[in-house]
Amino acid sequence: MKDRVISLVGYPAVESMIEKSEISFEQWRDRGIIHTTEGKTGLIHYDIKACSSLGGGSVFSEDRYAAVFSLIGVHVGRNKDSSGLACMITKERDLKNCFDGK
Repeated sequence: MKDRVISLVGYPAVESMIEKSEISFEQWRDRGIIHTTEGKTGLIHYDIKACSSLGGGSVFSEDRYAAVFSLIGVHVGRNKDSSGLACMITKERDLKNCFDGK
């Protein structure tokens, strides 16, 4: 999966809107590249500087030539360098296990 183009899609809370008590239901999408994957932990590291409120957002793999998007993970946070971190979805590791930390 290294160097694969991905999209992170979700509904982030924008700090300026929170301060003004405004609610926004805008869906945001950001594109990036996978740097590494950890087979043992099932974590995906990518170059999107995701905001903290995007937890639970969908991570899609893109095949632009075939116009196909595949759900490959769930955004769970950021690394120390603020790059994105997702839990990989596989047959053995479903969505429930991503949030249980298994």
